[in-house]
Amino acid sequence: MSVGNNATQQLEEIIQLLPNEILVDERYNVRPWTSDEGASDVEAKSIELMADSIEQHGQFDAGIVEPSKTKTADGKERFTLVAGHRRRKAIAMVNERKAAKSQPLLHMRLRVDRSGADMKRIAAQSNLHRDNPNPMDLAKLIENLRKEFGWGHDMAGHKLVMRYLNVTLPTVLQHQRILEADPEIQKRLASGQLSMKTAHQLAVGVKPEMLPEILKNAERIQTESDEHQAERNEGFVKGHGSKEQRQELKAKKDKAATTESAPESDSV
Repeated sequence: MSVGNNATQQLEEIIQLLPNEILVDERYNVRPWTSDEGASDVEAKSIELMADSIEQHGQFDAGIVEPSKTKTADGKERFTLVAGHRRRKAIAMVNERKAAKSQPLLHMRLRVDRSGADMKRIAAQSNLHRDNPNPMDLAKLIENLRKEFGWGHDMAGHKLVMRYLNVTLPTVLQHQRILEADPEIQKRLASGQLSMKTAHQLAVGVKPEMLPEILKNAERIQTESDEHQAERNEGFVKGHGSKEQRQELKAKKDKAATTESAPESDSV
């Protein structure tokens, strides 16, 4: 248990569990696009980098769980993951490596929330405010919320989504439109090959037969833009990023350097 920094000095309940001891409820999946198998190679690489960082430097931010209504066979309390799904996957990846070497496994650090608040809403808003959230995740999440709560596609439904996620009306409408876009546009948007602005422009009024050539040109322009943005992002993380962000950036650069320096294989 650790003391919090708020005015009331409330005690935070911190627990440690192995990834496979944590219950996962699809209802708290606020990344419905990238969690689908094979949906994003970028996401898979991101989790691998996170695993490298956690293995080298440890877990900096605790995940969030809430008590489950179920108990273990011996009557102990169980917990359902609310926030920290990527960290759970990364720690599971680290433990696969450790198990292969017969090394002690890592436990995930978790904060227990017993407030009874709408944890799905908290998890969704938390995901929206993290670095570089995937726009296809938000688009899919919006559609899932409509189905779960029965919210329509009229203005009243749009406003309910707005308030639940604390986003603007243009954000809701823009992401809704992306769900109707060509699957190739969605795939490239999810992988980062297209920006949200470019993808939305392509989703509106582009004839299907023109799409391949337009996508090719858009990808070239986007790649040039991304290279400049990556340089700006790196500078920001170095100067203002959190400790975890800096460690992930270092792990990424170390991995890239190792790959570049590795000798070429003689296999045929």
